[in-house]
Amino acid sequence: EDPAAPRASVASAAAPGKKGGAAAGKGGKADAAAAKKGAAKGGAGPAKDKAGAAAAEADPVPEPGTDPTGLVARVEAARAKTEADLAAIYDQYYATKGERAPTRPLEIANSAPEAAGRVQQMLQGHFTDKTVQHRRAKNRAFRHQLFEIESLLPQWATAALDATRAIVAERALADATASRAAFARTRASGLKRRKVHEASLKPSLSNPNRRGELEALEAAEAQRLDEAREAARRHQAALLSAEEAHAAAFVRRISRVTAVLAAILDHAVFPPDLIPPEEPPEARRKALRIKLVDEIIERTDADMPAPPPGRKFTLKDWPALPEGELTTRMVGIPEGDEGAPAADAQPPGGDNLGADEDAPRTVQTFLTPAHRTAFASRDRVYASMRTRFHETAWQMVHECQVVLREEDTWAKNWANLTSMLKKA
Repeated sequence: EDPAAPRASVASAAAPGKKGGAAAGKGGKADAAAAKKGAAKGGAGPAKDKAGAAAAEADPVPEPGTDPTGLVARVEAARAKTEADLAAIYDQYYATKGERAPTRPLEIANSAPEAAGRVQQMLQGHFTDKTVQHRRAKNRAFRHQLFEIESLLPQWATAALDATRAIVAERALADATASRAAFARTRASGLKRRKVHEASLKPSLSNPNRRGELEALEAAEAQRLDEAREAARRHQAALLSAEEAHAAAFVRRISRVTAVLAAILDHAVFPPDLIPPEEPPEARRKALRIKLVDEIIERTDADMPAPPPGRKFTLKDWPALPEGELTTRMVGIPEGDEGAPAADAQPPGGDNLGADEDAPRTVQTFLTPAHRTAFASRDRVYASMRTRFHETAWQMVHECQVVLREEDTWAKNWANLTSMLKKA
C-alpha cells in the first residue's frame, strides 16, 4: 500500500445549485459554479502526486455564506437596502409627528431608533433567517442523497461485473449450441449410412462369389468410421477452442470493466468529502473515557501544524487477475491430444471478443469500502467463471468421447459380423 494521498473537498455550498433543484434560484447556481471552479482548481480527482493539496491551498473554496455572489449574501444585501429605505420613511414620520404620542402604541414605536430595531428584527426573520434555514435544509437533503449514493455504488459495481460475466457466458453458450447443432446434422448423416451398411450385410455375402461385394461394403464402412471419428475430434476441438477464446475475452473485459469502475469510484463524492455544515452539531452525551480521549487529542493537536485541506485516502495496488488458468491445459487436456484446441483459436461467427488487448491488469485506486466491495466482486465473478469453464470443458470432452466410444464399439461388432461371414 502506498502512502496517503489528499483528496480535495467539495463545498456543501454547491448543494442548492447541484442537488437542491430550482428552489435555490440564481444564487444557488452561482454557488454551484463557484464550488465547481474551486473543485476543478483543487483537484477533485485522484491526486496521487499530492498536487491536489497544493492547488487547494492556492485557491481555497470560499466558506459558506461568504461568497458575494451567493444566495445568502444577495438576500442580506436586499435586506439591508430594504431596511435603509424603511428607516428613512420612519425618520420622516417621526420628524413630522413631533412630541405627540402614537395613537396605537402596541403597533407603532415611540421613537425612530425603536422603530428601526423592530424593522431590523422583522426583516431578519422574514428574509435572512428563512434563507439560511432553506439553505441548511437543502444541504441536509444533499448529504442524505450522498449517503444513499454511497450505499448504492457497491451494488452498482457488483451488478456491472455480474452483467459482464452473464454476457460472456451467454455468447459462449450460443456458440456451443450452434456447434452442437452442426455436429448433430453430421452425426445423423453418419448414422444413416451406418444403418444402410448394416442392412446390406446379409448372410448371402458369405458366398465366395460375392466376396468382392463384401470387401467393398467393408471399405465403405471403414471410410464412414474414419469420417465419424474425425468429425467427433473436430467437434471437440471446436467446442474447446471457442470456450477458451470466450474465457480469454472474459478476463480482458473484466479487467477493463474493473478499471472503469475504479476510476468512477475514485471521482465519486462521498459525505466525508464535504466541508462541515454551518449548522451546529447535534448534542450527544459522551462517556467519560471518550471525553478524556478528546481532551488528549485537543492538547496534541494544539502542538501540531494544521493539516492540509481535503480528506486523505490510502492508495492500494490491487493484484491482477491470474493469467493462464482458463485454458484446456489447466483443465487437464494435454496440448498433444487430437481434440485439443488451437492456440490462436477465435470464437465462431467472426465476433472478436478480445479486442481490448491493452486492458490494464494492475489497478491503483483509493482504499475505501466501495473499492473493497468492487474488487471482492471481481474476484468472486472470476472464481465463478473459472468453475464454469472447468465444468463446461470436461462436459464437452465427455460428450465427444461418448461418440468415439460408441463408434469403437460398433467397429468391433462390425468386425465380428464380417469375420463370421468370411468363415462361413
